[in-house]
Amino acid sequence: MSTAWAIFAACESAVENEVRTSRAQNDKEFHFQNWVRARIVESGHSISGEGRNRYPDFEIEAHDEAFEVKGITVGSRENDFDSNSALPSGEYKGKRVFYVFGRYESVLHGGDAPNVLDVVIADGTFLNAGPGFLADNKSLRVLGSYGDILFRDRKMYAPHTPYKLLSGLRGHCTLIMPASERPPAAGFVEVGRFSRTEADRVLTAYHGDLKANTLVGDFDANLTGGMEHPFVAYRTVRGNTTVGVELI
Repeated sequence: MSTAWAIFAACESAVENEVRTSRAQNDKEFHFQNWVRARIVESGHSISGEGRNRYPDFEIEAHDEAFEVKGITVGSRENDFDSNSALPSGEYKGKRVFYVFGRYESVLHGGDAPNVLDVVIADGTFLNAGPGFLADNKSLRVLGSYGDILFRDRKMYAPHTPYKLLSGLRGHCTLIMPASERPPAAGFVEVGRFSRTEADRVLTAYHGDLKANTLVGDFDANLTGGMEHPFVAYRTVRGNTTVGVELI
């Protein structure tokens, strides 16, 4: 059984009980990550590997699963997120990867202890069914009149969040799992079924023209183009099961 079920239940319970994050003045970036860490521990699982600048953020001890955390200030950038140098996927270095998204109050409303409004935990294949990788960033020291300024080809990605792809998420905690995965015998309710369809082509190269300021991609046919990947949205029996989740 995946650890995601218990970790999600702990997150949903914390949201319902208004367990706030703690946004320290000298550490405002990682407060939601710390909040998720506490929920993992509450769920009864231990963390074998973690770090602020590692991918994924948390590896679960005795399980081949890991969790990447993405916090969102409500009303800010809710439709996509930065995935710097790491193309999202459902597997990385032998670990199954889940993404944890959470919206929390702004400083104006929540101060240094913002309330978490909702959480979405999604199997990584919901964001990208293909393989993931850490990009090997290349560089050339060729720019400028003296030819000694470094030009860095840094790969940066901005996938859609579940809040962009699905309706019925705001104000409710939701777990998104592959349809092939059975839920626990009790405690969870299905609130939606939907599928994502693979694109007909895949990017294989790109070319940038510095003078024209253009970026053009080269594509190959996707050998699995048109394949549908079905998913199911769940909430616990304590959550709001009357609001359904649908693909937008």
